[in-house]
Amino acid sequence: MFRAVTCRKRSFPILLLALALVACATSPDLGDGGGGGKAPVIDSTTMLTFATAANDLMQLTLHTVYSGQQLATPDPFLLPNLAAMPPGAAGAFSVAKAPHAQAASPCDPVTTGVDTLGLAIDSDGDGIPDDFTIDFGAGCTQVDSSGQAFTFSGGYELKDTGDGILDFSYTPTDLSAMVRDTATGHFFRQRVTAVGSAHFTPSHAAHQMDATREVTTWSGGDTVHVLIHTLAGSTYDPDAGSVFSRHSRLQQGTLGFGAVLTFRDVSAGTDSVRFTFSTPTPIHIAFSCGTGIDAGRLQGLLENAATVGFRFTWGACGDPLFEMFGTTP
Repeated sequence: MFRAVTCRKRSFPILLLALALVACATSPDLGDGGGGGKAPVIDSTTMLTFATAANDLMQLTLHTVYSGQQLATPDPFLLPNLAAMPPGAAGAFSVAKAPHAQAASPCDPVTTGVDTLGLAIDSDGDGIPDDFTIDFGAGCTQVDSSGQAFTFSGGYELKDTGDGILDFSYTPTDLSAMVRDTATGHFFRQRVTAVGSAHFTPSHAAHQMDATREVTTWSGGDTVHVLIHTLAGSTYDPDAGSVFSRHSRLQQGTLGFGAVLTFRDVSAGTDSVRFTFSTPTPIHIAFSCGTGIDAGRLQGLLENAATVGFRFTWGACGDPLFEMFGTTP
């Protein structure tokens, strides 16, 4: 059952993309933006980082949204354990969920759409609240026993939106979580503003997400400050004879996926980097395969330039054929 102040833990590879790019200290030469004449330039190491992020984002959508029937929007409450980090290790951390506010804590958020027990009201029992909101206000802080201070602000709405077998919208607005080591001053902060929705019928499901994630961190040396904007849409159609049902196992079927990912290293003052991801050949999910996929293609183009990008091609049950093109050494 959904509890009012519970945030489900999920994996978010786009955050790793941000830290990997900062660690590489490299930024593509975008030329004229891919619109003609000079093509954008990117090295193979950075291209591989974006390719990995594209595949991870597609897999996240498949397994979290369509298989798990859960949210895939970035979760700012996934924070590093600063007490376990060596000095200067801004990109090498163990992920730990921030502690949730308890009833008597200074971070007791304002909630609506809950019953007398503090549980989100779910009239149809589908696991999605009728209309639940949580608001931490302008900011509140609590300190744990290890001297880590957690600060939360903003809020979100999670709402049942339709009459399908499962429908929801999720709208975080300036939802921010920060952890700061009170002994060293080191900190890690994430802020998310997004609109996400999903619609499931027996024979078809669709998901959309428009999310902006801001990450700011300092652990000695330079401050890291990056913005990641993800505009994604996808569909899933079960194979003939199979259907979606509420909270059931995912059926074999076909995934169509597309996204535009824009990354900007604010602290470095570099230009934004934009990739367009798509599945020109839809991805077919087959559980008899070790990879779970037996056909399809995932493609990424830098600044939407047809000559610079990467592709994963699945032609059978084995690992996909991976290709990069238009890169520098």
